[in-house]
Amino acid sequence: MSNRPQDPVPERPQDPAPTRDWFVLTEETVGSGDQKRWSLTEIRSFFSHGEALAFADDTARTYQPRHPSSPRNRRVFRVGEDIWITYVEGAMQTFHFRVSVARSADA
Repeated sequence: MSNRPQDPVPERPQDPAPTRDWFVLTEETVGSGDQKRWSLTEIRSFFSHGEALAFADDTARTYQPRHPSSPRNRRVFRVGEDIWITYVEGAMQTFHFRVSVARSADA
C-alpha cells in the first residue's frame, strides 16, 4: 500500500450550454411610394439547422408581409437549400419577400 495521496478524480468538463446559432431571416419591402425600401424585418433564432429549415419553409408559405395589404395570390420558390422567395400578388401591385436560413458568423 502506497502512502502517496491519491490524485483527485478529474472533473468531467461541462458540456457547453446549447446555443441558438441558427437563424431565420425575413426580408421584405417596407414603406410606400418614394419611401419604399428593402428591409430585414424579422430575425428568429434556433438551436439546430433542421429547426430553422422547418420554420423557414413554413414562414415562406404563411407569413403575411406588410405589402400588399390585400394579398390575392402567392407563389413560393425555393431557390437554394436555405433560401425561399415568395411572390405575393395584391389588388394593385405585386411584392415579394425572402426567407433565408443563416448561421451566425460568430459560431
